[in-house]
Amino acid sequence: MATMGSQAKTPASEGIPLRINSIQVEGALRTRESVVRQVLAPALAAQTFESVTQAVHQACCRLEQLEIMQDFQVTMDLASGPLAADHSVDVIIKAKEKGRFWARTGTELGNSEGSAHTSATFRNLFGGGERLALSGSVGTRTRLSQQANLTIPLGANPYRMFDLALYQQNQNFQATGSHDQLLRGLTVALKSNLPRFTTELGYTAVWRQITQLGERASPSIRQDADQDLKSAIFGTIFADRRDNAALPTTGYMWKLHTELAGIGGNVEFLKGEAHGQVNERLGSGFSVSTTGRIGALKPVNGASSRIPDRFLLGGPTSLRGFRPFGVGPRDGCDALGGDVFWSTGVSLFTPLPVIDSDKLKGHLWANAGGLSALSKNESIREALVGSLARPTSSVGAGLLFHHGLFRLELNLCLPLTKSTWDQARQGWQFGLGIDFL
Repeated sequence: MATMGSQAKTPASEGIPLRINSIQVEGALRTRESVVRQVLAPALAAQTFESVTQAVHQACCRLEQLEIMQDFQVTMDLASGPLAADHSVDVIIKAKEKGRFWARTGTELGNSEGSAHTSATFRNLFGGGERLALSGSVGTRTRLSQQANLTIPLGANPYRMFDLALYQQNQNFQATGSHDQLLRGLTVALKSNLPRFTTELGYTAVWRQITQLGERASPSIRQDADQDLKSAIFGTIFADRRDNAALPTTGYMWKLHTELAGIGGNVEFLKGEAHGQVNERLGSGFSVSTTGRIGALKPVNGASSRIPDRFLLGGPTSLRGFRPFGVGPRDGCDALGGDVFWSTGVSLFTPLPVIDSDKLKGHLWANAGGLSALSKNESIREALVGSLARPTSSVGAGLLFHHGLFRLELNLCLPLTKSTWDQARQGWQFGLGIDFL
């Protein structure tokens, strides 16, 4: 974070009136003057010693959050010019601009997926905190991903962004079916990234194709194995008050996402999804976590939904005790997904009797959920009520290890109820990810 140091001649009392006579930023070689003025404007309006020092400190933090400057040194001296007002100061901010380019390579672990990636980022591209990020990765579930992302701060505000992304992904579904999915698209969005609360409103256009059909490909997959263009507007609201995303012990989280497709293209539907989680410490190293998820997809004009748009359920991160995407409608070896889903889980995290560690915990859990396709003339409510009446469920116990940004689970699973098409996995199951049920 930015740090400030004040030299002699500055008033020592917070109650003394004080204003800024002039303010100068040294080291802003590639940053537009208009951007610096926007960042410093609140400081020029401050009228007391306390508000001036706070406003200057906040301006330094803002320049750092925009990834423009770093290593701040602030000098405040009583103004001495002939036009200087009483109780005014001249402020000099010395800093160093961050490097315009950086690159990295590494590995990433997500929900039951691993990947190797390389990325390059160009900072402060046009002098206003803009960033252009180019990235590529290969992985277990996403065979190949390439993306270019341009982020532009709005009003020199690091919490409000305009985002433009171009991407291509080749997603591998061979392990749970008999095909791949190729996606090429663009996304334009306005984002508000406040601490612990984010909103996003945007538009996406995606050309999609089911490819690499295997010999086992079912008639349902072959029927959908053509090209389409999804053109949709979407909105997301996300609030996160948990102490840790991967292994929370207190706080709550909720997320709402809505998508309307049919603004052009040849796919039309309305889709909504909600997630929620509440965590509570019980004392003596024990904590409990309760999670719920629900979603619905409604095609427009009586058309059937397409496989790339449907929900998938099952696996160590979404419904333990079942194979990845092993819950819901199937055709042969292929998971077809569904139009309506729900899932809920309760987890009790316990200390181990011999090992005293916040990273290694015991784990008792119970999961339940359902995934179904809408039949002709069936409402979402009817499908949801029917799914709730016939839940897929499991219980189990195991160990989990929290490794910074993700967590590992090894569970002994016992499926309790399932439908005829569900693929249960009784016995040991390994899970790796961030967002667990």
